[in-house]
Amino acid sequence: MVSQVPVVEAVSQGGMVKVIGRIKKIWLESFLPAPYAEDPNGFDWLAAEIMQPGGIYQIARSGDEVVGFAQGRKRDKSEQPSDWERELVRSVGEPAVGECIYDQFAISCIAVSPEWRGRHLGGALHDGLLQTVRSPRAWLITYPFDCPALTLYRRRGWQLLGSAALGSGGSERLILSRQLDHDCSRDGG
Repeated sequence: MVSQVPVVEAVSQGGMVKVIGRIKKIWLESFLPAPYAEDPNGFDWLAAEIMQPGGIYQIARSGDEVVGFAQGRKRDKSEQPSDWERELVRSVGEPAVGECIYDQFAISCIAVSPEWRGRHLGGALHDGLLQTVRSPRAWLITYPFDCPALTLYRRRGWQLLGSAALGSGGSERLILSRQLDHDCSRDGG
């Protein structure tokens, strides 16, 4: 039953780990059904991403219940690239990869429990996450079809960098980037 007005708040990595079971449930509820049809094992990547250093996290709560989350981190150019990252770089190309991907903040995931959708929680999680970022740009990948996430990103000024087979089973994804509207001279993600 949907009862309390949700609160969006920043949490630590430890805070995310404490609620990882609920995060997984929201991810599975959000991305297994059509039209997304993600591989159930795709959550393992997100769980590993949450454990990486330098992450920034937001959670939406209604009382004690986690009803949504957002996660991302700055991508360091010095990190050993995976096959997935090499495909990302190939598809974006120069100079965009140098300006928009390397050493910039990447949103890994934003998800809201189905019963809480349509209440602007995705937008609040998105905005809360980006307000804490200190990179001049951010990037993400998303689905290439009309869905709430793509609508949100368009409304928030995200621009298309390219597309590539970056999803489960090599499915197509859009690569978006956005200039951030804050003082980027401070250190941090």
